[in-house]
Amino acid sequence: MIVKEIMAKGIISKSNLPVCEYAVNPYVGCTHACKYCYASFMKRFTNHPEPWGEFLDVKHWDKIKNPKKYGARNCLSALLQTHIIRRKKSMDVQELC
Repeated sequence: MIVKEIMAKGIISKSNLPVCEYAVNPYVGCTHACKYCYASFMKRFTNHPEPWGEFLDVKHWDKIKNPKKYGARNCLSALLQTHIIRRKKSMDVQELC
């Protein structure tokens, strides 16, 4: 299992989900590779040679300059799954704003 901490340009991205306008994505990857996983397509956006389920990138970011710009209909990534539990146990949770 590879867990890397990376500095991200940002963690907020425009969302196509019907429940939110923007998504906050503090992680990329997976640590368990469920057979029913709907997020494995995300691997193609990484440079990881490891199979899905064997890596996790934990993002760090600069303070968001204009958080009100993103409106009220935002969601914590639909691809987040249980990674927040790992983060709470292993390091401090970074504030979004």
